[in-house]
Amino acid sequence: MEMHIRRYEPCDRQRILEITAEVFEPVSLFAAIQRKFGVLNNTTWQERKMAEVAGELEDNPGGTFVAEVSGEVVGYITTELDQDSATGRVRNLAVAAQYQGRGVGKALLNTALDYFEAVGMMYSQIETLTCNQRADRFYRQVGYREVGRKIYYCMCITDRRRI
Repeated sequence: MEMHIRRYEPCDRQRILEITAEVFEPVSLFAAIQRKFGVLNNTTWQERKMAEVAGELEDNPGGTFVAEVSGEVVGYITTELDQDSATGRVRNLAVAAQYQGRGVGKALLNTALDYFEAVGMMYSQIETLTCNQRADRFYRQVGYREVGRKIYYCMCITDRRRI
């Protein structure tokens, strides 16, 4: 498989959003909330996740990279830069299901880390849900170290108990 990594172009947007909807269900906070509460306000988890990623494409297009195989976008990575802490943050990393386990994610992450280094970042931050054990192993292999855990809570306001 011959793969090419390049910077994001606006014509990639639709394919990136398709990959997002295809692969994030098992590891998306939005999907976990929908599994517990159903569709929120007529907006599916896919729509919410795609809106998040679309915003990232707008926020830092120069720090977004895509992987292509035979001219087809098969994965992407979005980033943001925190100049104050010299930290490059990976926002989202996704690979189309049929290309997972074939080095696409590694190539994308290495490209993002090279980008961070080139623009003067000293640190890199990435996060995942605890249920995403595959990503946890992958990030540790690259050299990331766990620094904390977050617990996400959600409730229907009508179920609120006065305290």
